[in-house]
Amino acid sequence: MSDPTASIATHWDQMYRQTPLQDVPRHFAGMRQSPFLLQYLTKVLSLCPLGGRTCETGIGSGYGAIWLSLRGVQAEGIDYAPGIVERARQVNNILEGRASFSVGDLFHFYHEEAPRFSVVHHQGVLEHFTVPQIQAALAQQVALSDWVVFSVPSVYYPFEGEFGDERLLPLEEWQHILAPFQVEELRCYGDPQFGEKEHILGVLRGQEADAALRTLMSVPTEPYPDGISVIVHTRNEERHIEACLQSVAGLASEIIVCDMESEDRTVEIARRFTDQIVFHPLIPHFDRARNVSAMRARYRWILYLDADERVPPGLGPALLHLLATQPDSFEALLLPFRHFFAGHWMQCLYPGYTAPRVLKNGRFVFRARLHAGAQVDGRVVCFPADNPDLALIHYSFDSVGHHLEKLNRYTDGEAASMHQDGRPFHWQQAIRHFVEDMQGYYDRGGAHRDGVHGFLYAFHSGFYRFEQHAKLFERRFQAGQLQPQEQAVPSSVREMLEYALQVVCEQPRPQPKGIRVEASAEAANVVWCGPLRDPSGYGEESRNFLLALEAAGVSAAAQVLPWSQDVVELPAEEQKSLDTAAERAAQPGFVQIIQDFPHGFVRHPEAGIVIGRTMFETDRLPADWVTACNRMDYVWVPSEFNRRTFADAGVAAEKLVVIPGSIDPAAYPLQAETTALAEEIRASGRFTFLSVFDWTRHKGWDVLLRAFVEAFAGREDVQLALKVWSTMGYTPESLQAQARQHIQQEMGHDIASDPRIRFVTERLSRPDLLALYRASDAFVLPSRGEGWGRPYMEAMLLGLPTLGTQWSGATAFMTAENSYLFDGMVVDIPELGWREV
Repeated sequence: MSDPTASIATHWDQMYRQTPLQDVPRHFAGMRQSPFLLQYLTKVLSLCPLGGRTCETGIGSGYGAIWLSLRGVQAEGIDYAPGIVERARQVNNILEGRASFSVGDLFHFYHEEAPRFSVVHHQGVLEHFTVPQIQAALAQQVALSDWVVFSVPSVYYPFEGEFGDERLLPLEEWQHILAPFQVEELRCYGDPQFGEKEHILGVLRGQEADAALRTLMSVPTEPYPDGISVIVHTRNEERHIEACLQSVAGLASEIIVCDMESEDRTVEIARRFTDQIVFHPLIPHFDRARNVSAMRARYRWILYLDADERVPPGLGPALLHLLATQPDSFEALLLPFRHFFAGHWMQCLYPGYTAPRVLKNGRFVFRARLHAGAQVDGRVVCFPADNPDLALIHYSFDSVGHHLEKLNRYTDGEAASMHQDGRPFHWQQAIRHFVEDMQGYYDRGGAHRDGVHGFLYAFHSGFYRFEQHAKLFERRFQAGQLQPQEQAVPSSVREMLEYALQVVCEQPRPQPKGIRVEASAEAANVVWCGPLRDPSGYGEESRNFLLALEAAGVSAAAQVLPWSQDVVELPAEEQKSLDTAAERAAQPGFVQIIQDFPHGFVRHPEAGIVIGRTMFETDRLPADWVTACNRMDYVWVPSEFNRRTFADAGVAAEKLVVIPGSIDPAAYPLQAETTALAEEIRASGRFTFLSVFDWTRHKGWDVLLRAFVEAFAGREDVQLALKVWSTMGYTPESLQAQARQHIQQEMGHDIASDPRIRFVTERLSRPDLLALYRASDAFVLPSRGEGWGRPYMEAMLLGLPTLGTQWSGATAFMTAENSYLFDGMVVDIPELGWREV
């Protein structure tokens, strides 16, 4: 079973260190503004006699134990992370507290010689664990104390969790979990502005460590017996629930129904099949409720069904056989679907894999965001789709009206997530997503094969995306957050349709060829998945890694991830090696290394260990990057900067490994053929500063142009060559217009008439680009952040004096001894920057 303790402790350690020690007194005084925290601590204080001993398990900032120590309590605290303990000791000294802190483990709290406490307490801890883990921790605590007091966020908690793995349970479910203990008090409480119900306070009496309690104290390697817990979530499903539950007869070891305030006969019908009914408040992000129902499950495997789904007769025995014969081959299973729309089986949607439906108990958690799915700790594989009779039957939408009714409900949640992310509205984005989704189903998915049903389904799918943008606009309008550009509308229906046609005519991104798996002596044990034919720096690094593996005697297979329509020109020998690797098969259980942005971190069903290779430029990560990285067994990052920032953002520290960028010096000869462009640069007689970058604000082009104009005012013996391109869709004309407008407004200088500033926007081959480097006198790039900084390394490799920023990934190889480094400060990304990407 996965233990999140280490990653949680690491995250908190890093978070608390972000608060300077000089700010601690002010933060500590701010506890007065936290009604729920004071209620919790006051309860602990009321149960502890004067001079009594308390122990906080999971100390966090240390404020709780320190607060108690200042009120005559012998307050102690333990934590899993030595960094947190040391920080708490420093905070204790600053606040002149009398608490003592030590390293300790929540799950190894009890032993025969352990001291007893008046109260053991903790806040914000138990919600990260499974039922066996919660009961093990509490059993050890009640055996060593007169009272145990705990506080956890409830199902009504209004904020996003710090980690995303929090199980936010109703009060009734805590009653179920605490059944083995003597519960003195259990209630919702909190801040009046949130209805005083966003937290749950629990008080347990101490108990003698008898045989029953000792049994609970440890979590077995496999705490759940063989069997399948079938879980169905419902909301007004009286039409479907009976047939759904009938279909799992013979498959389910138990049936759990989690109902969200149904107003029809759903619960009444469900009681004919099970007494395991979980009642959950109605919330828009219903996936979060799946964590609640999972806490009820008593068996090793959980099968999630929707009420409008059926298990066909042959699938149950096939699943039971698979789980009995291959129980340790995976932690989650994707099932094929036969989706029905308005009575018609949609052949275009088969096999319709969506999210894992069969999951190993205790090895997953559902994210709070709508349709975010389960984060699985382990391997995810696909159940074969070679027999439609063994696919789940999904009566998706009874009618066109039913489809629209569901669409209306679901887009509420989608819009809420977009609004929370700060996404702006624009009519073009709404049209783009409409067209892309409809085209995805109709053209690429083949919905036309399903006739009018297919046409209607594809159109509604596109409208789903349009409607979530419309509701985003409404939310931003009502909140007074609209920016002027969000108010733009098409000048005519013709303009709108022409834009839609433009989206249709864009070439779709090529799809990678599948990995061929076979058990043979020639098959490889390693597969490198990356942009191996792409002309970008990522592509070159990917090829270098693959060729380095070959040079080290590791026979690797290759999966080419097509990042663009462009294909790099390679030397014949290198091309041959790449082609051979791309045709090579992989052994079952192979090591899969995926070099991509994390949205491409998709585990192959037959892979053993899966490693993601990526990087990022800022001091934090998008939330979806963190989720994707944590799905990997390991994450390779190029520098200590990335290791630190990924861990700070919530990527499990134990998964992170620093593997520096790969570059082949032989590909950068100091002498080579020149080009007309290079000769023209030399012939100018000017000292040439070269900069090579993708035209975005984060590369600092505004700083670069301003600095050049300021530093060399009135001088004709220097020039700035900008080898630039755009992955953001800017044309050469538009990016030059951006530069002209910015410098004109900032400095009153017309760079269009300045012959010293030269834009090189034509595409250059690798030899031509290297010739441009050699023709230049220095390289400069005031980047606001680099994951690695390949252009810096290329310039240095070719002997150019190199000017760069003293921050982010490039500091792995750029130092004051070998480079000219700019100082700076880390600030929040301005709206102009984040809107661009």
